[in-house]
Amino acid sequence: MRRRLAGKSKEDKDRFEKALDLNLNMMPLTPDHHFYFDQSTYARMRIVLLRIARKMVKEGMLDDPEDIMYLEYEQLRRYVANPKSYDGRALIKKAKLDMEKANKITPRPWVGTVTYWGMYVEPYHMLWGYPERFEKDFGRGGVKGIVRGIAASPGVAEGIAHVVQSPAEFDSVKKGEILVCVMTNPAWVVVFSKVAAIVTDAGGVLSHSAITAREFMIPGVVGASNATRSIKTGDRIRVDGSTGVVEIL
Repeated sequence: MRRRLAGKSKEDKDRFEKALDLNLNMMPLTPDHHFYFDQSTYARMRIVLLRIARKMVKEGMLDDPEDIMYLEYEQLRRYVANPKSYDGRALIKKAKLDMEKANKITPRPWVGTVTYWGMYVEPYHMLWGYPERFEKDFGRGGVKGIVRGIAASPGVAEGIAHVVQSPAEFDSVKKGEILVCVMTNPAWVVVFSKVAAIVTDAGGVLSHSAITAREFMIPGVVGASNATRSIKTGDRIRVDGSTGVVEIL
């Protein structure tokens, strides 16, 4: 970076340094917020809820302690207050079916009217992978056996693909495999130490997946749209993080 700035004017260098300082100060906010607020808060809530759930299992109100996670707060209060007249099991069954249906939905890449500001100016457009993802529409058509996305972290890696949908599957990922997923967040950092490369459906060059791949110095392709649908666990693939091309071998 310093070498690239060598030929620039003092004004350009000062502007860059100012932007860099701001970036270095702001960047920790996302992982810190995720760890201290999102992960830590919900982890503590989960401990309390599971203790309540185990008592509910003993009382015959739940079949599995994990079922408590499918009840909304007010539903749980009403069920605990009056288990004989409130059908909590029916609510849990419906919630599970709703989640199963939701997991099969592929969200649209854009909701509403596409504007110039939203595509090119909006502060987070590079986080989402726009305008490149929108203009190239990686998810449609293309060559069989080829998945295209945004080049996010340089290098080439070849290995066995492992499609992961949630952190619950981290233990099944083996050393040297290639992680294929929808997107990552700070909770996924632990799995980066095991994988040889990463391919995601969503994101741009400033997404969590892209930045973390560069930090771990592994090839990365992001914003491929259909990677988790085109690639199966066990497939042998080659990831080129410099071109954004993933080959299913």
